[in-house]
Amino acid sequence: MKHICKINPIFLTGILFTLITAGVLYAKAIPAGPVRKPQQSVPVAKGSKPTKYDRALAKYLDDIDGIVCKRTEADLLRFKESMALLKQRDAQLADSEAQTLELLKKEIKKRPSGKLDFDGVCIENKAFVPDSDVSARIFTSLTNEHLVDVDQMVTRLFQNAGIVSSSWIPVLQVVAHDQGSPSQLLAMATLYRAGVSRDLLRAPLEQSVKHGDKRALDVLFYDVDKATGRSMVVKTQQNMDLLETLLGSSMNPEIRAFCAHFAADSGNYILAEKVCTDLLWQPYKNAHKPKNEISDSNEDHALGRAKQKVMWCLVYKIKTKTAFKQVYDYANLVWTDCDYPGTLPKEFRGIGEYPPASLDIDCAQGIIGEVSIIAYED
Repeated sequence: MKHICKINPIFLTGILFTLITAGVLYAKAIPAGPVRKPQQSVPVAKGSKPTKYDRALAKYLDDIDGIVCKRTEADLLRFKESMALLKQRDAQLADSEAQTLELLKKEIKKRPSGKLDFDGVCIENKAFVPDSDVSARIFTSLTNEHLVDVDQMVTRLFQNAGIVSSSWIPVLQVVAHDQGSPSQLLAMATLYRAGVSRDLLRAPLEQSVKHGDKRALDVLFYDVDKATGRSMVVKTQQNMDLLETLLGSSMNPEIRAFCAHFAADSGNYILAEKVCTDLLWQPYKNAHKPKNEISDSNEDHALGRAKQKVMWCLVYKIKTKTAFKQVYDYANLVWTDCDYPGTLPKEFRGIGEYPPASLDIDCAQGIIGEVSIIAYED
């Protein structure tokens, strides 16, 4: 009973801690960059009645800075709460290191795979603390005995790479040097963000980016402020040169969308808006095709995700009248079954089966609704 009482604090913050290790600390909301003031709205001519768009634009330009500020403050509050919880968890582990290790080994015997897989609200997620030397020792010991799903562990370390304790570095280096590991590149990306061997790791990460790896691009373009959890732009000549190579129309659309965000965060709003515009109005490969001619939809879904990312960039970062107008116009498009013939009506499909065009319009409407709810008032 003594052991049970001592170890019980591991379970006290289970659900919240699981959310943290799933990536709450991997803050990517609005990266730190130059302050961008929205343009001023054009006054409506005297005697003219403002249109719904005029009123929506005016409200957007008046409110957008406040909306961004509130998001930033909320992100910072969540980060501070998360760090306080991690500190508490580290203290609990320090008082029960041996017992925790023993409890994890007992748990492993119950798993069909014979390994800790970090699935759901489980003891290994509660014992995993990315900025804890104690947690690193526990999982390094289990990893050396092949008792941990290394891919899942590395994924969680990457999600918290900005605050990873130096005690996690050796186990990450082992994975980064393992040519046969599915997590080799992710381990490299985690090490890079942690500031380890950047000169050696940059080349393989750049190569991975050119094959569509957004996570590798993220660690090259951004650092994380350990005091606030916010992303910080890494505006170096290397990154400017890399940006130039990634903007071609043949490049993965999600990579180009990421580049638009980086350009905006670096202060190049003209380039950012151009990339966003190109992607937002790029037609889908399978749109308007007969059912028997529809090919693999992966490209269309990638483009759909890119369109949603550039909408965010246009409205929350670029903040020009033309940027708002594009997303406003997109929100007012009408999606019909003719965009993807032969598919079921929207209400009969799961979200994974929605044509990208339908999801895009929903996304645009959600963004416009947040920044200018008047757009949907009669």
